[in-house]
Amino acid sequence: MKNNCTSNKYKHCARHLAFGLLLCSITLHPGGSIYAAQPADKTLRQAVRAMGGEKALRRIKAWQITGTITRHRDGAGGNYRAAAMQPGFYTSSWQVGDFESSAGFTGKSSWRADSRNGLRTLTGNASDDFQAEAWYRNHRWLDYRKERARIAYIGITTVGDKTAHAIALTTARGVKIKIYFDTASGLPVKEEMTTGESKAIEYADYLAVGGIMEPFTMILHEDGETYTVKVDRIAHNPQLAPSLFNFPRSPDEPLPDMETILAQVRSHQTQLDQLRENYGYTETTTSYQFDKHGSLKEKESETHEFTFFRGYRIRRLVAKNDQPLPVTDQAKEDRRIEKMIRDLEEGKKPDVPYNQRRLKLSDMLRVSQFANPRRERFRQRDVIVIDFEPNPDFKPRNLDDSFVHKLAGSIWIDAADMQIARTELLLIDTFKVGGGLFFAMKPGSRFVTEQDRFNDEIWLPTFTEVTINARAMMFAGFGINQKTTYSNYMRFDVKAVEKLKAPDSNAKPDKL
Repeated sequence: MKNNCTSNKYKHCARHLAFGLLLCSITLHPGGSIYAAQPADKTLRQAVRAMGGEKALRRIKAWQITGTITRHRDGAGGNYRAAAMQPGFYTSSWQVGDFESSAGFTGKSSWRADSRNGLRTLTGNASDDFQAEAWYRNHRWLDYRKERARIAYIGITTVGDKTAHAIALTTARGVKIKIYFDTASGLPVKEEMTTGESKAIEYADYLAVGGIMEPFTMILHEDGETYTVKVDRIAHNPQLAPSLFNFPRSPDEPLPDMETILAQVRSHQTQLDQLRENYGYTETTTSYQFDKHGSLKEKESETHEFTFFRGYRIRRLVAKNDQPLPVTDQAKEDRRIEKMIRDLEEGKKPDVPYNQRRLKLSDMLRVSQFANPRRERFRQRDVIVIDFEPNPDFKPRNLDDSFVHKLAGSIWIDAADMQIARTELLLIDTFKVGGGLFFAMKPGSRFVTEQDRFNDEIWLPTFTEVTINARAMMFAGFGINQKTTYSNYMRFDVKAVEKLKAPDSNAKPDKL
């Protein structure tokens, strides 16, 4: 996994990923009145004041609500519960008639369970969406700048019988949450978000709870149904246990033998990390940035070919933005490679930039502790999903160990091959280089990688996604949002005679 920010690129990253300016416009309300469309920040400040003030809102580190829920289609009713605890724990559950639905984020992975589809760990966009909602339920929009999120003013609209300012909040991973604020009171009256499927919540009947204005009626639109939630009780800063947010457990479900599984996976992954040193491949890294409307758009891409010489991986740039390098640029790159090969011939070891070092999954298995195993389906195969977090008894020996030891998340293990099919990693503590003076990666930075079977003989990475919030040297904080795909795997005979020729002819490849 790469952060793509060597020291000579920090200023570039900070400049191009800085927050864009929000433009004002004039919007004509359907009723005929003209409103000056105020900047998004002003709308959010008014909402904070209306809800009780920033200091009061920040004092809430956890909350819990209970109430009743009624389905509009047939009048069936039941119970509703929801809770959140910082930094990002969240769960909600309800039961209407014979249908039950629940979801949660454990701080490591997000899950959903219902009477129709059963229990599953969320992946892909569904995982991104729900983790964004979990963070929003804990922090609202108060720390959007620090989290490298964007806000944009959409305009004036109506929600029921109220006129509302519409705001779009887009997270660093591109998840968009729309929030509507009553132009009269400033209070939120509606939210629209995606958590696997589109969901909207309307808010009404605000009352003060401990100095904070809270809605006691919610209209929930989800999965093609509409429900009314009547809140009975709202508690601020209750004592909540992390176990409240864990996966539901069936007493009849046999749990996997986690120690046996992990022993096999550790052995297989260590062997794979060694075998992969015999494989060349093509790597394409695409960077994304926010446009002025707060949407995440593709910015640029680079394609590299990886081969080997004398046991060292050779990284050769061959294309930018899906176009081959100009002849002069490619010649310059090839001269750099030739010099690297000459240095290796002379016994000089290359200095691999930190951003080009690869995180080995075997390292993560070595420094973490594991819990909460469950059996699921992923990519039409049986898998075992296990959560992990830093092992407090492990003592990092170097910078790489220190980084891996600050990660938590989940791994998806192929049940047949005992290989890692997917990993979601979340940085839960600041990672510093040079005491933070040189580089500091902030908590909340996220990494996702998937592996797959090639020719039914070896598991190799297919893609990696990174979302990084960091600060470098004296420059402003910056964000990185990248996706790297891997292709054209080729097996090399590393014992072949190596000659000083073009970089791609120093070994004998067999294309997979």
